[in-house]
Amino acid sequence: GTVYVADPSLRKVHVVDATGKIVRIIAFPGSDGTSNPGTLVMNIPRGSDAQGRLYAPGAPFVMGQREQPDSVPILR
Repeated sequence: GTVYVADPSLRKVHVVDATGKIVRIIAFPGSDGTSNPGTLVMNIPRGSDAQGRLYAPGAPFVMGQREQPDSVPILR
């Protein structure tokens, strides 16, 4: 009964109910300035949980780091 519609240009996700009404708007992770320093926040959410929290991959590198990491942060 609920659909999550990503709007990358506005960096938001619209939560739409079964009647087609937008019932909630969620900002992409990092859109509110809470991202970790040195990470890029241009990632589209790729998952959600039962509480409606969105998850997106963080930047696979840190500025100034020369080696490729074996993992990436997850933004919630």
